[in-house]
Amino acid sequence: MAAKAISTTDRFPKYAFCKKDDHEAFCFGKGAGMIHPNMATMLAFCFTNSKLMPRKHFDDILEKTFNSIDVDGCQSTNDSFGVISYGDLDYSDDVYNCVYKVLQRSL
Repeated sequence: MAAKAISTTDRFPKYAFCKKDDHEAFCFGKGAGMIHPNMATMLAFCFTNSKLMPRKHFDDILEKTFNSIDVDGCQSTNDSFGVISYGDLDYSDDVYNCVYKVLQRSL
């Protein structure tokens, strides 16, 4: 399982899945603070069977989830969040809601 493979010092794998009608989203992530140099790294990857979301929705999800997280009181210089599309369903708000929901649970 990918969530377990990237967990490094996390105590448990963080992942979630959402399905709304034909739209699906699966996300997994990791977040772990380091003792020195007082930094943290957060990674999250989401996969969906729809076309990619508009940049505005992507940024909105980041602000509500990723950019509001503090890992062990540490700051990070190399966080990463990616959305990968493996399908061609038309994008809809269902995709936004699924990705937002699963990203909340996976971090």
